[in-house]
Amino acid sequence: MKNHSKTSSGNYAGLWTHYTTGAVVQFNEVYGGSGGNNDGEAFDSDNNCIGDVFQYNYSHNNSGGLVLVMPSASNLKFRYNISENDGYRSGQEIFFYHSTSPGNEIYNNTIYVGPNVTTQVFDNDSNMVKFYNNIIKADGTITKFAEKAWSTSAVFQNNSFYPATIDDINGPASHPGLITADPQLVNPGAGETNINMNDPNRLNGYKLQPTSPLINSGIPVANNGGRDFWGTALYNGNPDIGAFEYASGGPIQPSVSYEPTADSYVRDGAYAGTNYGTEATMMVKADASGFARKAYVKFNYGTFGGSSAASAKVKVYVPAVNTDASRTVKLYGTADKSWSETGITWNNAPAGTTLLGSAVMSNTVGTWYEFDVTSYVNSQMSDKLVSFLLVNEGAASSKGDVSFNTKEAASNKPQLVLTQ
Repeated sequence: MKNHSKTSSGNYAGLWTHYTTGAVVQFNEVYGGSGGNNDGEAFDSDNNCIGDVFQYNYSHNNSGGLVLVMPSASNLKFRYNISENDGYRSGQEIFFYHSTSPGNEIYNNTIYVGPNVTTQVFDNDSNMVKFYNNIIKADGTITKFAEKAWSTSAVFQNNSFYPATIDDINGPASHPGLITADPQLVNPGAGETNINMNDPNRLNGYKLQPTSPLINSGIPVANNGGRDFWGTALYNGNPDIGAFEYASGGPIQPSVSYEPTADSYVRDGAYAGTNYGTEATMMVKADASGFARKAYVKFNYGTFGGSSAASAKVKVYVPAVNTDASRTVKLYGTADKSWSETGITWNNAPAGTTLLGSAVMSNTVGTWYEFDVTSYVNSQMSDKLVSFLLVNEGAASSKGDVSFNTKEAASNKPQLVLTQ
């Protein structure tokens, strides 16, 4: 789509959804948008859109920016898109973001601001956004990161900003995993016009060089579409940052990630009958009676197509940890899978029956840990349901606890990652 939104009599975008549920916008090139007032973006998730997906698109030279997200748009997925020189009109931005939904995700996009472009990243009337694994590289001028300061309800993680000054004005207060080194794109700014989206190799300038610091530096995202902009399968492990997944050394194995169907922790002593299934974190701790805690997580991988997995890993994220230098957490499989998230307590929690592995965990937050559970997952293929216990069986310590995100967390939820 070229030269859209030329009228000055209203607000329009190139490709936009309106009152849709689950619409998918993909494999489009949108460029040359003008816009009369505030708009002229390439894309727009407009009023009362639920669960729209914008993916594998190429956007360039749209004066109004890359995408508008209206206040009532919810559960948006904006991923694996490439943007070049969008938002160049005076006073415009790349993301015109107004949604109040906490479920919108913007991840693994590659955004380039060329030498003659002046823009800002966000116009943010809303503080609700999840923004991770994105590249923003500027050879031009970014006047500010956002129009307004962000609140703690926004999630920014593992993005690439180059140069580092992109984040100087109204950037997020907390940005774990931010990389400010040169992303080492092959040849940014060399995007062409009127490309065949079935042959995206004309955009190879936005791939990563082999020495890029962004390779394997992203955070895993469940239900991520399964491929990058060029069609490369996303595989087991941390993804690369940006719209390109660098493949090296042998064939790429497709993988699929599952979030928990249930997770919780339990506590002994006077709390042995208390349920903690609705909390956003689950704690593991070896301590005196009344202070010990252990955690449970359950996955259903019924949609997995294979009869066996080449590899299977449980991944958990640590948002908080106490001051002991280290602690060892063991992972068990539980034969009893009948426990429920809102019913499990210390008194009725199942025992761990099969030791699957252990991990020594430091006192560093923002860390992912993984356990290889391939044999165990393959042994449960009859119902494709697995239940795990996380426990510290070491000496009691009041400073040895560690917390993991649960499925109620805003991001970085536990994952079961299967590779075929």
